[in-house]
Amino acid sequence: MKSRIVLLGLVLALCLTLSVGCSSGFAASPEAVKIGVLMPLSGANSTSGNYQLEGMQMAVDYVNSHGGIDSMGGATIQLVTTDTAGDIQTALTEIQRLINVEKVSAIVGPFNSTVGASTAPIAIQYKVPYVITNAIADNIMQTGANKYVYRSNYGGSDMVPFRSQVAKYLASKMPDGKLKSVGIVYVNDDWGKTESSIWGDILKEMGVAVALNEGIANNSSDLSSVVNKIKSADPDFVVCAIFLNDAVLLTKQMKQYNCTVQLVGNGTGFSDNQYIPSVGVENVEGVMATRDFSPLFGVRNDGAKAVYEQYLSTHNNQQMPLETTNGWCGMGTMIEAIKAAASTDREKIADALYVMNLDENSFPLWFSIFSGVKFNTAGDAIGRFNQNEGMGETAGQILTQIQNGQYQLVFPEARATAKVNFPSAK
Repeated sequence: MKSRIVLLGLVLALCLTLSVGCSSGFAASPEAVKIGVLMPLSGANSTSGNYQLEGMQMAVDYVNSHGGIDSMGGATIQLVTTDTAGDIQTALTEIQRLINVEKVSAIVGPFNSTVGASTAPIAIQYKVPYVITNAIADNIMQTGANKYVYRSNYGGSDMVPFRSQVAKYLASKMPDGKLKSVGIVYVNDDWGKTESSIWGDILKEMGVAVALNEGIANNSSDLSSVVNKIKSADPDFVVCAIFLNDAVLLTKQMKQYNCTVQLVGNGTGFSDNQYIPSVGVENVEGVMATRDFSPLFGVRNDGAKAVYEQYLSTHNNQQMPLETTNGWCGMGTMIEAIKAAASTDREKIADALYVMNLDENSFPLWFSIFSGVKFNTAGDAIGRFNQNEGMGETAGQILTQIQNGQYQLVFPEARATAKVNFPSAK
């Protein structure tokens, strides 16, 4: 009997020891924070969608590998990724699955403006914090006062000052300092139409004729008719707001039809890492493209430099695409909100976004030249709410030109890595 009592005592002592251990040194790991991602990973915009997702995952990996969310005991971030294929109905199904089935704490994305405009009201309806990372159409943010939908990058109207600077800069390179006419080619979606409208207004204000203003279908199979119109109109340059596949096709068919008009791409297609190899180095000399400020031309600090060098080492020294930098910024912004909220609660995260004020040295801004991330919760002159106000005069944009098979920064000239080679007036 005595031996049984001793044995029982030992068992109780062991249980007590284990209990103490579990409450201190062996505490359960904090639960992961689930963030949903809406992105086109297949379809016409899959290249850009995968670039953007990569930037998001890089930001998550950086935080997770540096101790996780410190305000939540080191909780890690877990992405729940969906493929919208750039389709509105698919996106509407997926965002509701993320909210109601996956029970994510927040959502980041999308790439396409049409998807952004259709999913933003759903996030507001279900009161889920949602950071827009790329879609730039103004109407996305015209959803009325709310604390749930935000955009960390720029909107279409934010591009007006920089687009105007580019037009005036190129005009200054003409022999008489003036542009005679400019053509516009745009994809027939919210983004393309916004760019067409912006450039039309700028050129009108400058007294420059619009030689053509041509909308095309995304992922076109033939652009020869557009090329012939460009060749016939013979503008000083043609500005293009189109995606990668169409940028490649347009460039190839311009060469095929011996159309030598200067191309100026509005980011995306013409600044994509696949553009040069897809068209061929011999066919892209002199092509220009606006883009987000790339790490290729400098980064903010040693932390950013280390991340970028790691990126180069795993990407055959190819520069980081603009979509990747936007993905990093948007996901980083959401992570900073979660840190501030110290919670997975949607309302608390939304509250943290509402008062967010990141400076240019914060990690979400390592690969941009935005002056910060601060949201306009009162709305602006065109009725946009929760729009990032920290973008600065150029909204983080530069103008590059392909010279000897490499992108060179030509504007702003204070940062230029090469002089622009702009054709003489016709």
